[in-house]
Amino acid sequence: MQSSIVIPHYKTPDHLEWCLRCLAHFTDEPHEVVVVDNGSGEAMVAPLRERKDIVLVEREQGPDLDQVAHMEALDAGIARARGRHIVGLHTDTFVFRRGWLRFLRERLEAQQYLAYGPSHHRLYPPTLAERLREWWRPEPDDRRWIRPVFTIYRREIFEERKFADYGDVGELTASYVDAGRAGFLPRREAAEWAFHVGGTTKLELLQHRKRARKRKDRHWQRFLARDEVRALLTESPSLGA
Repeated sequence: MQSSIVIPHYKTPDHLEWCLRCLAHFTDEPHEVVVVDNGSGEAMVAPLRERKDIVLVEREQGPDLDQVAHMEALDAGIARARGRHIVGLHTDTFVFRRGWLRFLRERLEAQQYLAYGPSHHRLYPPTLAERLREWWRPEPDDRRWIRPVFTIYRREIFEERKFADYGDVGELTASYVDAGRAGFLPRREAAEWAFHVGGTTKLELLQHRKRARKRKDRHWQRFLARDEVRALLTESPSLGA
C-alpha cells in the first residue's frame, strides 16, 4: 500500500461525504482511506460501517476534547494504516484535481523531506489587531508550523513519535522544520489542489465579522462552480444541498 489517508471525524457527516466523494473521484494513485470516528454517536457511525471504500476506526472521546481528541484520533488512524506515506486530511478539506497525491509524494521524495504540507498561521492572540499582525508577518516567520490539513508524512516519523505526545499538532514536526527535513507548500499553491472550508476564509472572517456567513457562502459557491466539481454534482446532486 503506497499511501494511507487518515481523516479524523466528529459530527461532520456532510463534510465527510464531500471529502470522501472528492477523494474517490480525484485520486488515481493506490491508496487507502482510514476514517477515525471520534465518538459522533450511533446515528452517524452506522452509515460509515456500511461503506466499502473506507477503513473505519471507532473510538470514544475521553475527557479531553478539541485539539487533544483530534490528535488522538490521528494516532489511532495511523496505527491502523498500512501505507508507506501518511496523509492527514480534515473532513472539510476537499481535493478537486487529479494528481494531488502524486504531487505531494513527489515533493516529499524529491527533497527527502519527512513531512510536507501547507504552512499554517496560528490565530490565537487575544485582539483582532494582533490576529491580523499574525496573518501579515513576512516570510519566513509565518512558516513555523505544519498541520495535517493537507500534509504528507513518511511513515517512519511515527515509529518514535505520536501526535498526542505534544500540545499542538504542529509541534510533532517542529524539530524537522529546524533541521530542514520538513517543507512547506505555499497556501496559494495548496489552493490549486484542495479547498479547505475552514482555513480558506479565516482572514476574511476576521476582517468582515459582520458579514462572515456571506463571505464563507461566497467561497463555497465559487468552489461549487469549478468545472471539476460540477461533474461531481451531476453524479450526486445531493452534495450541493
